[in-house]
Amino acid sequence: MHSPSYLTAAVAITYVLTAIIPVTTQESVLTTPGVTLAGAVAVPGGWSVARLETEFAREIKKVSYKLKDKKHKARCVPLWSLLQSAKFKPSDPARKNPNLSLVVTAVGADGYTAAFSFGELSPEYGKRTVYIALDQDDKPLPGGSVELLVLTDGKPSRYVHDVRKLIVTDTTPAR
Repeated sequence: MHSPSYLTAAVAITYVLTAIIPVTTQESVLTTPGVTLAGAVAVPGGWSVARLETEFAREIKKVSYKLKDKKHKARCVPLWSLLQSAKFKPSDPARKNPNLSLVVTAVGADGYTAAFSFGELSPEYGKRTVYIALDQDDKPLPGGSVELLVLTDGKPSRYVHDVRKLIVTDTTPAR
């Protein structure tokens, strides 16, 4: 089991990498608003609201949540579904439980960042349900953006508005 300081270091490394790793592959450049998925995945790319609605139509869920003492509802795609479609690519797939070293970082247009471990998100481990909101109260989000909702957190501190990047980082230390 890893110590809390190891997890803190992993999150810090992810934060630094988020700032310095440009997302420049041809397939990941967005021409419409949405979110770019990149990093330790086999299938990086850009995801507009329309693409998310089309490709995950069967998985869209209606959720209710409270934010700043106001009740809201949203149509959402589970973050896990999007991540699974990108096919995780750990640095050492032969290692025992290689995906447990992966961290997913969500970055908003304003730079606000929230991180999630693979184990936290995986239905086999933490079962934390994190959603990508496609709208709010039956209205599109400003500018065609998406939001990240973490309904099971005690505080909405990991809600990320206007998500622009989802970066999967492998925190496996070099040998």
